[in-house]
Amino acid sequence: MPDAPRVEATLHAGRLRIRADAGLSAPVVNEAGPKLRTDPVAVEHARRLDVSVEGSAVRVQAPPPPARGRAPQLLVDVSVPTGTHVWADVGEAQVVATGEVASLRVHTSSGSVSAEQVTGRVDVRTGRGPVTIHDCGGGIVDVSDSVVIMRSTRGPVEIRGRSGDVHVWWINAPASVSTSTGNVRLGWAHDRPVHLDIRTDLGSRVVTVPDDPTSADTRSVVTVVGDITVTPARPRQDVPPRGPRAYVNGIRAAARRWRGR
Repeated sequence: MPDAPRVEATLHAGRLRIRADAGLSAPVVNEAGPKLRTDPVAVEHARRLDVSVEGSAVRVQAPPPPARGRAPQLLVDVSVPTGTHVWADVGEAQVVATGEVASLRVHTSSGSVSAEQVTGRVDVRTGRGPVTIHDCGGGIVDVSDSVVIMRSTRGPVEIRGRSGDVHVWWINAPASVSTSTGNVRLGWAHDRPVHLDIRTDLGSRVVTVPDDPTSADTRSVVTVVGDITVTPARPRQDVPPRGPRAYVNGIRAAARRWRGR
């Protein structure tokens, strides 16, 4: 995608924030520096942080981390046009994308990922840290030792967890969900019967949606240790409000309501 607007970022620790704005025609770098200006190590490290804008592309390259100790915390905040593709490889950094982006590919060893709206595919793989995606067009989410919360998906989605709960508020597309240790909750957004392949070695099963074993349309939910709950979606009740802070707070409140059911 040589001409597609995009963010390409490598960050070892700190926070990468992408703000998609329909009113922009070109990217803008809002901030690039230490996460804490009182940290002299991070201030010095940030001097070698390379953030550049080339046409419709933003490139972020953090300096190599020190040979010993943890990487200093850096902060990169950029505003981009709606429909930008986001590609990020981060170590212990947070990735936050607000607004509407075209696609999201984030690989992190230990950091949280949150996105408000992804019109295309997501490819999120984390070693540790929660993943929150409000709306997406499908894709893969692969996490370990974390909680995955996805509210909506329009395309096929595969969620692989190893030690954490999986919550999908509202789904109307082919899905495959598996976790080694953790509870799974799914909200089905349509009444058309599908074949539900639900398996748990140690846990309860609560399914209140139509199941047609003869259907070729299969939804797979597998957990080794954990409860599985599949119920009709309640989008109006569980939709978090829009806006960066309201979005995060709404996700947390909705998660508490869901767990209390």
